[in-house]
Amino acid sequence: RGTILEDDNGKKMEAMKVFSESISYFKKHFSETCKERGLKFIDSEITWVLTVPAIWNDCAKQLMRKAGNKVKLYIYV
Repeated sequence: RGTILEDDNGKKMEAMKVFSESISYFKKHFSETCKERGLKFIDSEITWVLTVPAIWNDCAKQLMRKAGNKVKLYIYV
């Protein structure tokens, strides 16, 4: 909770925002790629699942659960 990440240039941001925005980007990119290729689907019919390594500690797993929940993913740990 409240974990801050810092990039190579010294810019800081909350880990939760970094992970939830990254996950959101992948969902959006998938959707746009499908539409470009003429594939039709109903977003609500897709179940998104993100797995995390078993060796991660409970704090890291919880962070990913919360990040996934922000963008409506099921996180399997």
